[in-house]
Amino acid sequence: MNKKGQAAMEFLMTYGWAILVVIAAIAALAYFGVLDPARLLPERCQSSAGMDCVDKANIGTDSVEIALRNNIGFDISVTGATGGDDFASCGTPLIDVDGPGTATAVAIGSGQTVANNAPFIIDLSTDCGLTTGNKADGTVTVTYTNSETGLSHDVVVDIRGRVA
Repeated sequence: MNKKGQAAMEFLMTYGWAILVVIAAIAALAYFGVLDPARLLPERCQSSAGMDCVDKANIGTDSVEIALRNNIGFDISVTGATGGDDFASCGTPLIDVDGPGTATAVAIGSGQTVANNAPFIIDLSTDCGLTTGNKADGTVTVTYTNSETGLSHDVVVDIRGRVA
């Protein structure tokens, strides 16, 4: 008598099964790592205003190097650097204020002053425990002292990249 309801139900069931098959296929691809978001995301180095990343991070199995520029507006003295997330096990922070290729990295807190608008490199070394070829995602908190006021501040640098 009333066949309209049956036709509508069959229509919805057919599309329902098709949608279920598509969801199952996407779930299988995600389970086997084909749709791994970490593989799809680009490398990055991002920090708050004033302390700018000059280049992407150089991430190795035993060190993490980030190149920053002091755009805060005054000279600073970097007093500390600690890693977070994937970089938490990295230790022995070094700073190089003379630029790349000079091999003059010294321990942070040894009185190195970074001039305004000058680049510098932070190196967290001592076996970070990272595996070559994997993606690493974490933060590095750089602590600095304002040379004019003596106040201490923290800058969080967000890093993501492939381990070389």
